[in-house]
Order: sequence, then C-alpha cells, then structure tokens
Amino acid sequence: MPINDLTASIISNTPIFYVFKNNQGYKDFLDRIHFKNQDITLQMLNSLNFNDSTSNNYYYKEVYIRIGNFEKVYRVEVSKFQAIAFSTDGSLNKLIMDEYKHNKETNLIDIINNHI
Repeated sequence: MPINDLTASIISNTPIFYVFKNNQGYKDFLDRIHFKNQDITLQMLNSLNFNDSTSNNYYYKEVYIRIGNFEKVYRVEVSKFQAIAFSTDGSLNKLIMDEYKHNKETNLIDIINNHI
C-alpha cells in the first residue's frame, strides 16, 4: 500500500488485521501499524508456518489475526484433496486445469484424485 493520508486512514480504521507468512519480513507492516507490543507481535509473525508439500497427507497454513488488542496465530489444516481442489496457484493447479480444459468430459474430482 502506498504511504499517504488515505492509507493511514484505512489502517487506523481497520479493527481486524490478518497476515499470512511473508518471506520478505514484517518490518514495514509493523512500522505502519504501531502496535504497543511489537516485539511479541513480531515473534508471532515470525512463527507463521505452512506445509504445502505434495509428499504429505495434509496441508496447513497459519495466519496471524489481530482484533483490537487480541492477537493469535491460527492453523488451518485440510486434506490433500481439499488443498489441491481449492488451490489457485502453483504448477499442480495449472496441470489439473490444463487437463480439465482438454477433457471436459472427465469429472474434475477424478482428475484431482489422479494427482493425489
């Protein structure tokens, strides 16, 4: 987001923040938000993790959520089928969508099951 009065107004009027893992760090986010306990918040943000490896039977992503002064990290776990079915990025999604485009007679569930 650009640094200007409009952005500052949006941030100051936002009661809920949610943050996913960011490989570029969280310094810019924390500098703009000005939470009281930034050290604790930074520890929580740095603890965010995810597992999207195709070698496991389940996938998970963690998200930091702050509502007012309450902050916590949550983990969402889903089966491999669910992760593939609802994923919109990555080479596996492209492969499945290309396969579906070329063979629309095949059930999408069957195509996903073939890649599990």
